[in-house]
Amino acid sequence: PAQLANVSYGMAQSISLIEPASDASYLVPFDDRLGTSWTFAEFDELGNGFAAGTAALGYEANPSDRTSFVGQFQTELPPTTHAAYVRMEFSLQDASASYSLKLRLKYDNGFIAYLNGTEVARSALTSVDVQKRAQWPCRPNEPRNPEPPGRAAKPTASVPS
Repeated sequence: PAQLANVSYGMAQSISLIEPASDASYLVPFDDRLGTSWTFAEFDELGNGFAAGTAALGYEANPSDRTSFVGQFQTELPPTTHAAYVRMEFSLQDASASYSLKLRLKYDNGFIAYLNGTEVARSALTSVDVQKRAQWPCRPNEPRNPEPPGRAAKPTASVPS
């Protein structure tokens, strides 16, 4: 076929910027005091109580479920966790040379992904879900609060990327 001048027709390259063992920091929130401030690059993780972990984090409450993640976590969260704020850093040598970024993650229940404070992906969560969840505090050693009447959704997690 005809080709255009100054256009590369080579194979696209794909590299992983974050692997399951990549460093991450996380916080199991007790309330919504941080809002979305934790999603911005300049956020002070240590000053706001984030712990060190890996990108493969979570817990499994239903090991026999078809979506079980047993054996896949490198950082185990308490089984009462209803949400987790997770931060992972990555860098591109030349961002202008990148055509796109692809987010691939395993999750159960839902997630919201942010890139430098901007929401870039969401699954199984609405704004109302997030606002209501912030009103149902849960401490690490307490059972999860029940969902409000008429709701069948499971607890949610927010994951920045």
